[in-house]
Amino acid sequence: MPGVSFFIDGFNFYHSLNDPKYFRHPLYPKGTPKYRKYLWLDYFKFLTQHYLPEQGTTSDIFYFSAYAHHRSKRSVRTHQLLVEAWESTGITAVLGNFKQKHRFCTNCHKYVKAHEEKETDVNIAIYLLNEAYKNTYDIAILVTNDTDLVPAITMLKNTHPQKEIGVLFPLDRSSADLKRVSDFVKYTDKKHLGRCQFPDTITLPSGYKFSKPAKYV
Repeated sequence: MPGVSFFIDGFNFYHSLNDPKYFRHPLYPKGTPKYRKYLWLDYFKFLTQHYLPEQGTTSDIFYFSAYAHHRSKRSVRTHQLLVEAWESTGITAVLGNFKQKHRFCTNCHKYVKAHEEKETDVNIAIYLLNEAYKNTYDIAILVTNDTDLVPAITMLKNTHPQKEIGVLFPLDRSSADLKRVSDFVKYTDKKHLGRCQFPDTITLPSGYKFSKPAKYV
């Protein structure tokens, strides 16, 4: 049976669920994303139960992201605990960094401090190709809609034409460029997100009991 590896673009998937343009019911606070409730996601269950190709077996699941230390300590702590929870299911986390930069604001006409996630695209590309060279998978599935990964996919297909590569698009997102270079595409389904949530309280390997944050309800 073919071995399948998943490569999750963490912030790309996160922003698809936390996008404020998708508002909840008017009774909820204005701007509260209606899909935020799905952020308490068991990625392992979600991917292996609903997006594993027929007769495929899971080789590896890699989660790529970075801790946003410029945000609140509570936000960073929640992310760290979620990464620990995902790792406890068998997922491998690969973490990059945020870099501070000055960006020109067209509203105030001044340069302001901003933070940009670095290394994630490069890390995904490196792991995608390195795991192919190690022959750990037959099929790779990128969980993203980031077109910056098109060159990595193109190189993989040139160097390992026997490998099959697909893309799982985050909720309500797509990319014509990724469709063009991939062997197949899949789309995130809300009902699968709803069925693959962690229990309201989970016990981490450290023994710490981690409860679902109120903002995810």
